[in-house]
Amino acid sequence: MKRTRFLLLCGLAVIVTIISVVLVQVYSARYSHKLDSVKIHEAFEQQGIPLTRSSGITDHVFTMTLRDVAPEVFTINNGQSISVYLYDSSNEVPEAIADFEAKTATADVTDHERYEIGNALIFYNAEGPQQDIRVQLAMERLAAILD
Repeated sequence: MKRTRFLLLCGLAVIVTIISVVLVQVYSARYSHKLDSVKIHEAFEQQGIPLTRSSGITDHVFTMTLRDVAPEVFTINNGQSISVYLYDSSNEVPEAIADFEAKTATADVTDHERYEIGNALIFYNAEGPQQDIRVQLAMERLAAILD
């Protein structure tokens, strides 16, 4: 009887430990101070901007690899583009910017907005006369996530 009760308590302790570990991992993944694709998509969706993965654009300065990271490129507003570079840490972003500036030093780069938010480097290439203010609001949302 005592042995059965002891084994039951041990089993219960193992189950509680496993559940605790899983909850900590889920919480850490959801609220870590690092941006990922999901958080970026959510920020844009909250502003009413669907991100459509762009395909076929490979010879544009906002699609080149920077510091060994290729961007995720999205189209918004019928032709404007968002290029998202996600790095392992925020320390890599200034190096990526230096890489971009070195690679485009002699190029005629179109007007664009550049956002450095945590571990993300994001370019908004608003080809056309109108910039979408909602992009700025999405960037502010991403920055708030990291605060």
